[in-house]
Amino acid sequence: DVIEVPRYTVKASAGDGAPVMEIDVEGTPNYCRAGWAKRNGYKEIDLFSIVAIGDSMEPTIPNGSSLIVHKTKDISNGKVHVICRGDECYVKRLFKQMDGTVLIKSDNTTAYKDITATPEDKEKLYIVGVVVSVSFNI
Repeated sequence: DVIEVPRYTVKASAGDGAPVMEIDVEGTPNYCRAGWAKRNGYKEIDLFSIVAIGDSMEPTIPNGSSLIVHKTKDISNGKVHVICRGDECYVKRLFKQMDGTVLIKSDNTTAYKDITATPEDKEKLYIVGVVVSVSFNI
């Protein structure tokens, strides 16, 4: 069995900080095996796909990669997440610190610096989900 994973566009919201996710009607959906999703505890309704734009997560996630994301508001320490902060959305690796701050890292450390988000920051950090699959052409 195969699951069709809809392709979304993700835009930051100016309201309560929750991102606006719209189905990209022109984008091609992704597909994954139902058994894989079930083994990993992913519900079909909580999976969506997006296209990564930019080089901040290279070499792990090259520009133009197709990502399958599992919706969650929880941080999986050291994993790659889709996040929104301020009026921008990103794909970044997150590390929750003991003091409640979150370290936001790019894998391309030569071009991008780490960012720290605190609970008191004006630009609230919103966790959209964790990246569970990456596909790209070689």
